[in-house]
Order: sequence, then structure tokens, then C-alpha cells
Amino acid sequence: MKWNEIITNIETKEIKVPDDWLHIHYYEALNILFRFENFLRVFVYIILKENLKEKWDETNIKDNKTIKSISNQRKNQDEDYGYLTCEINSPMLYLSSGELIDIIMHDKNWKYFNRYFKAKKEIIKHKLLEIGAIRNALAHFRPINEQDLDVIKQNVKHTLLLVEKTLNDITNITIDVPTNTKAIWYKNIKDIISENFCLFLYQDIEQNWIKIQINLNIKKLHTSYEFDTLMCCDVTNIKTTNILKESPILRNNVIFVEESVIDYLDNQPKKKINLVFSKNLLLNNWDVILKELLIIFNYIDKDVELLSNDNIAEAILLNKKTIYYKKNEASDKYWNLDKRPLFENIEDYNGVEYWGENEYCTGNSFIVSEHKLPWMPVSISSNKIPF
Repeated sequence: MKWNEIITNIETKEIKVPDDWLHIHYYEALNILFRFENFLRVFVYIILKENLKEKWDETNIKDNKTIKSISNQRKNQDEDYGYLTCEINSPMLYLSSGELIDIIMHDKNWKYFNRYFKAKKEIIKHKLLEIGAIRNALAHFRPINEQDLDVIKQNVKHTLLLVEKTLNDITNITIDVPTNTKAIWYKNIKDIISENFCLFLYQDIEQNWIKIQINLNIKKLHTSYEFDTLMCCDVTNIKTTNILKESPILRNNVIFVEESVIDYLDNQPKKKINLVFSKNLLLNNWDVILKELLIIFNYIDKDVELLSNDNIAEAILLNKKTIYYKKNEASDKYWNLDKRPLFENIEDYNGVEYWGENEYCTGNSFIVSEHKLPWMPVSISSNKIPF
């Protein structure tokens, strides 16, 4: 049995699908449904975590089965063939679109979700169920037609208008919290100073979400070797998931944590850690959150001191990492950093709060164009920069 393969033009990046493959509307439907279901998972998690905190996964789906019980059962089944597909740990990725709809429409939960839909509950449910019917036909390899594709497009647009805006808002928190903000949470944190990190506070345009950004200096401990075009160093690096492991209170209150590395080409990189909270949750629980943040900041300072004096010591949050620099071809003054050793593998964290490397940049077309999803160890499409 020999299958015809896609022909790819490397220069133009154009592809030709063999004539005996499925009709093109099948691929288009798969793309939309894949994005719809997975971004709906992210949205449902955000809203449940905001309102139920650590008990979000105890949400009842049907017949006294919870998110936790269903996902554990399916994860155990997956382990029978663990060598196949990608390893995942998020319970949300084990839920079907039908179960997501049940969660949203449940009488106990609708009060959390209703403001994110621009229609009556019955209308939204009907449109979501229509999407689910076509999704099930495709998932079980039954034929669909081009009219079904039109239904998917229209219903996804109608049901996810505010959902997409919410996802865009929470992943693109870029507005500085005003310096004259009088809220006690802001006054308590704005003056925290350390030689090892800087703090920045941001909010989204609707002021629903707050981002506490920690810019941590990556300190050079030792230079192993340095040639004309290559340099190898040992540096301090924070294992971001250790924050969640060491502080259950932060883990229970934060919506998600993400990280990135800022490289200014001057051999002085910084690790950027974003802690994203619901503003209402932050206001209501600020005393305990502040206490935990101060403990984390104290750990950072002590860990830097410990590793600076003994770089093979075991610290609480930080560890030693070996990184490589390559001389910048455009200028002999600067070096390019290989950032990969400074990040964690998202599949190694058994939870939902760690979202990995911050790469979201698709603007208002979040569901349509975003190349990366929380909890997934691989991208789902090419990265399209929106400018």
C-alpha cells in the first residue's frame, strides 16, 4: 500500500495536495474545530480558576463525574500507549467539546460564563451543540459537506466573540498600572527592591487582569571557555515551576505563570516571569498573596547568594545552567544567546498553572491565528507575526 504524499516547494513554501486526498473542506473544518475546542478548553479553565480557585477541577460535568476524575481516567488509559503522540498533563486537554459545553451550561456554572456570550443561554447552547454534531461526524470519520463548514464558521464566530476578546486580553497584558494607584496591593509591592530582580506591574485595557512581572538577573557564575566566536558559561537560572511547588497559596490564586528570556546582546540576559491574576481575586486575597510573594523574593535573594558562593549547591528556586553564546555576525561587540537551556519542558510540570514560554503575539485574531497553546509541548502552526 503506497500513499501519495504532499508536494512542497521549498522556495515558495507552496504545497500541492494529491488529487486523491480528501476534499479541501475537510482540512478547513479540522483546523477550525481543533482551534475551537482547544481554545474553549483554555477559556473554561480561566473562568473556573478565577471563580473556584484550587477547586476548579472539582467541577461536576455529569453524573457526579468531575474534571479531575474524568481526566485521571483518560490519562491512565493513555499511558497504555504512552510512546504515542505528545505527553500532556493538563486535565483540560482530556475533556471533549461536549463536556466543555456541559460545564458552561450547567446551572451552577452559567453565572460565571454568561457575561462572555452575546445571546441567551438556549441560543448559545444550540449553536455549540451544532458545532459538536459536526465535530463528532468528522472525529468518527463520517462525511461532512461544505454547508457543514459554513455552519461551523458562523457558529464559532457567534459564540466566541467575547471569548476570543477575553483570551486576547489575558495573554496581552501590557498597560502599566498607574503610579498613583491607591489600591493597597499596589502600594505594598511597588517599592520592593532587590539587586537580583526588578518588578513591573501591568493590567489589561479592561482592568480585569493583573500581571506581576519579575525580571530576574541571570548571573554569570563561571566561564567554561571563550573563543573568538563561541562562549560557554554557567549561570543562575530560576526553575519557574518551583515557585508553584513551593507556594501552594500562589498556585491556588494565580491563573497562569509564563516565562521568557530577554537578551540584550550584551551578555546580560534576564529571565522574565509573569504571574497573571484576576484583579478581583487579587484584591480579595491580597494579604496572603503578598506574604507568599515576599517569601518567594526572599528565596530568590538567598539562592543567588548561595550559588554565587557554591555553584554546585542545591538551592530552593534557582539552579545552575550551562548556556552558550555565539558571536553576532553583524557586530563583534555583541553575542547571541542560545536560550533553550533556560526553559522548562512544559510536559514535566504536572499541573495547569504553568504555561511555558510566552510567545503569544497574534493580536485580536487569537483563536484564528495563534500558533501556540497553553499546556502543549509543540506548536500547532507557523508563527504569524501580526505586523
